[in-house]
This record gives sequence, structure tokens and C-alpha cells, in this order.
Amino acid sequence: MTAYRGARFIVAVLVTAFAASGCSTGPTYEILEVPDGPTVMIAPPRDPEEMSQEALLEGALSVGSTGCLGVQASDIGFVPVIFPTGTTVFKDEPLTFTVADEQYTLGDAIAIGGGFTETKPLIEANAYPEKCAAVEVFSAS
Repeated sequence: MTAYRGARFIVAVLVTAFAASGCSTGPTYEILEVPDGPTVMIAPPRDPEEMSQEALLEGALSVGSTGCLGVQASDIGFVPVIFPTGTTVFKDEPLTFTVADEQYTLGDAIAIGGGFTETKPLIEANAYPEKCAAVEVFSAS
């Protein structure tokens, strides 16, 4: 494993975009495969006029057993998360995530708004990595 001492860079080694509807007019999700780190799902930009869900997910930023980034909630366990547009990953020691202009490392407490959505339609549209599949995923807004 290579140490990146003090060098901060956005991990862009493998960024794969999938069209959720199978055509160029559908929303595009980003899947970041962080070397020696988790898989991070990032949502497409949202229309500010669009209604958003208002659930709150609280817990510790963590990596699930399949290697996907999410939140370990004390009441419901690990929840995979589709993070909002603008989420970044920095390969520092420790690995640092910027979500909604706040910085986090694994294990940090996080509270994010959004709502639960089924993963099956996203997987069928090649918009969500099957390895991160759960019945539902939390889509942050």
C-alpha cells in the first residue's frame, strides 16, 4: 500500500458513470471506486424546484461488509447511502470525505437528510452497483 503523506488529491482513479434510464436523458450517477477504500455512490444533480425527501439518517460514517460507503445507524444497522452531488473523497491519512461542505473520516458521526428508495430499479438500470445492493438505500439530498 502506498502512503500519500500530506498529498491531498481527489481520487479519480476509477470513476464510472451510468445512465439510470439507459439513455442519455436519464440522471447520471457516479460510482467512485477508491483504491484500498470503499465504493462511493454519488447522486446526479437535482433540480432545486424538485421536492426532496425529509428523513434524517444519523450514525457513524462506515464501510459495509461489501465495501460500500454508508452509515452505521444505532437503531437500524448499516445503511448504504447514495451521497449528494459534490461529495468528494481525498486519499489522505486518514481517508477523508467531504459531504455537503463538511469533512468526515470513517467512524465520524454524520447526520444527513434524504429518504429511502428501493435499489432494484437502480440496479436494473445499471445505475447502482449490485455489490452494494440492499432492499433499500438512503438517497441523501
